[in-house]
This record gives sequence, structure tokens and C-alpha cells, in this order.
Amino acid sequence: MAAAPWADSPRGLRIAVAAPRAGAASATDAGARRELSFLLMCLRAMPQVDRLYLLDAAAREAGQPPHDLVDSVPRVARPQDITHELDIVLDFGAGLPQAWLRRVRALGVRVVAWLCGSSHASLIEPAIFGREAELGWTAQQPDQIWLHSRDLPGVGASLRTLLRAPVREIPTLWAPDPLLREARACGCSYGFDAARRARATTGWNAAILEPNASVARSCFVPMLACEAAYREHPQALRGMMVMHSERLKRHPTFFHFASALDLTRDARSSFEPALPLPECMARYERDIVVSHEWGPGPMGLHFELLYGGYPLVHNSDWLARHAPGFHYPGFAARDAGRRVLEAWRCPAEFWADYLRDARAFLAGLHPRREANVRDLLQCLRGVAGADASTGAAA
Repeated sequence: MAAAPWADSPRGLRIAVAAPRAGAASATDAGARRELSFLLMCLRAMPQVDRLYLLDAAAREAGQPPHDLVDSVPRVARPQDITHELDIVLDFGAGLPQAWLRRVRALGVRVVAWLCGSSHASLIEPAIFGREAELGWTAQQPDQIWLHSRDLPGVGASLRTLLRAPVREIPTLWAPDPLLREARACGCSYGFDAARRARATTGWNAAILEPNASVARSCFVPMLACEAAYREHPQALRGMMVMHSERLKRHPTFFHFASALDLTRDARSSFEPALPLPECMARYERDIVVSHEWGPGPMGLHFELLYGGYPLVHNSDWLARHAPGFHYPGFAARDAGRRVLEAWRCPAEFWADYLRDARAFLAGLHPRREANVRDLLQCLRGVAGADASTGAAA
């Protein structure tokens, strides 16, 4: 491979980010685009970055970025128009032409597979269930693979073996901007109202927000957790709303599973399609969220709930080490039910401290925070020293 084009140049870095398609409908894809916006926000905070492009292989001509990324990147470019302008390509899953990738790599451009929310399940489910592969990388052998620290333990070794490239840990990034825009668009007052809950004479309304697109994130354990809490103390739960589950109602196995719950028999459960988070939590007066994961780290959704100060019952070991919340181990639904009751019993004054601690944690994830900008810049400099031959041997 040729030497990196900026190696002996005083100019700043020129970076292109290959984004997933606009208009993504699923919760997983929508979350990926938000992760992308945070990455772009961090890159724009670096004075060492001279030019930043958003690549769109399907565009007929260069133009404005999609509405959800308009604040993060100046313009969209076609790959063939900037072939000789680039130093690094961050491939986020845009289906870039293989011939173009081979050409820019021959010119010394480094290609990074930026894999958001990857899990062991996302690698094996396509083969088991005959699905299209979820991983969006297009370079068969990138120079580096970037993963968040929260995803690294579950899938880092597998990706290193499959793609024959070194894996690099990058900082976890999050900002409230997309959430606040969504809340304004919905006309909702987003946030946990502890005083109103304390005055209420009925139980809490639980929400389950798992995408139900993979065994890695499904609603079954949270439903069992709510059922355990309800059976132990029926007054604690007024209702359980399972999002992303409307299509599951038609599946016989799920139908019989849900029908066997006391919450369903007592007409306290509902199964709904996807809704924007502020609309779900505020308009439908949800009080607590029960979550479950198997392999991947926490989603941006968890950060959004913490920003609103909502009680979050989860089994994320990474989140338990860094943020407030109500943690239960593994698949222990009964323990999760006890954590639901623990949150329900907390006095109103507890939630002010909970919100303060959550906001302090989230401030450390902001893309423009100096430490995060510095860490990501170090990752970019690490790519500058990457070599395809060493990546193949890793």
C-alpha cells in the first residue's frame, strides 16, 4: 500500500464518513444514525480535521446532508468526486463500491470499519435464520475496526478474526440534541415527574422498549420481570406497554406466552408499534423502563432515559459500573422484578439525586468534551500508522 497522503504534509486531515441510508425505519437503524451524528459532531470539534465529507454512493450529484445530520456535516459527496481528496474513510455501512475502495486504498487512504452496537448475535443470526447480514462494513479487510468500549468484550475477538484487522476502542459518545429535537417535534414535556408519581394513588406504568429484531435485545425477560413484580405486589404496576411488538402478537408462540401472564389476564398489558421515545414516555405516562440485553452494550436509548431521569431497570454490566440505575444480573427476571419494586418504593426526594448523577455521567459522553475529542483524535492518528499487511496478520 502507498504511504498515507498526509504523512509528510502540514495540512489537516481529510475524512469521509460513509453513512447508513437515510430514512431508516427500525429502532436499530435510527440509533445507528444518531451514533453517526455524535461521531460527526466530535470530528467537527477537531481543528486538526481540514475537510469532512458525508459519502453517498447512490447520489446523482453532491448536495445537502439529510435533515437528521444537517448540523453535523456540511455537504454530501459522491465517492468518485473526492477520490484524491481523502486521507481516511470511516465506513459506517453505506455499501460503498468495492472498486472505489480498492482504488483509494492503493492511493494510501486508510479505511476504518466503524461498527456501532455490534454483537456476537449480529454475526451468527444471518446464517441461522437466513437473514441479510446486519454488519454494514464494505471493506473486506479494513485497516482497523473501531468499537465502543461497551461493545468490545462481546464481539471484539470475533471481528478481529473475521476481518483480519486490529480492533481499536473508541470513546462512547452521546449528546441530548436529537432527543430534545424529537421532544419538541412531539410537543411533549420529556422527563420523569417524581412529584406527580408520589401523589398518584395507583401503581406505575412500565414500558419495554427493546427492538425485538434480535435475540440480543428482546422483550421476553423484561415481560417476565414485570410479571414477577406484579405477582409479588399487584398495586405496584398499573400497566405494561411492550413497544415494537405489534407484529409479534400474530405469532402463536408469543401469543400464548403473553396470554399466560397475569398482567394480560387482568387487562394491564398492551402491545404496540414503534413510537418516538418522548411520545411514548410522556404522552402515555410511562413511569419506568425495564430492559434486557444479551451481548451488546447499552444503546443510546438507555442514555436518553437516564437524561430524562426515568427509572431504568437493566442488566448491562457496563452501565452498572458507570451510571445510576437498577441493575439485575443476566437473565434473572425475578431479580429484575424486585428491582422494579425497589424503584417504585423510592421516595420522591431520591429522584433528584438520581437525575443529578445521570446528567453528570452523560456529560462525560458529550462529543465536544475535550477528553473525548482528544481520545478520538488519537484513534485517527493510530489509523495513520496502520498498514494493511499488519492488519492481515493480526
